Amino acid sequence: EHIFDVRMEIYNRWGLLVFTSQDVKAGWDGTNKGQACAADTYTYKIQYTGLNRKKYSKTGAVFLIK
Repeated sequence: EHIFDVRMEIYNRWGLLVFTSQDVKAGWDGTNKGQACAADTYTYKIQYTGLNRKKYSKTGAVFLIK
């Protein structure tokens, strides 16, 4: 399925935004403002519009391992 208007956000445990992208091919490299983030659990939120013009939102958690 083709998707449009993608926005991915990653937050630290205190709810501070550490990464955002609107590029469907971009991924988070585990840094924030050029500095390595601590090994910890981070929350992600991905919002996008499908080919059917329906809006979707996915959330979850990832664990950054060093």
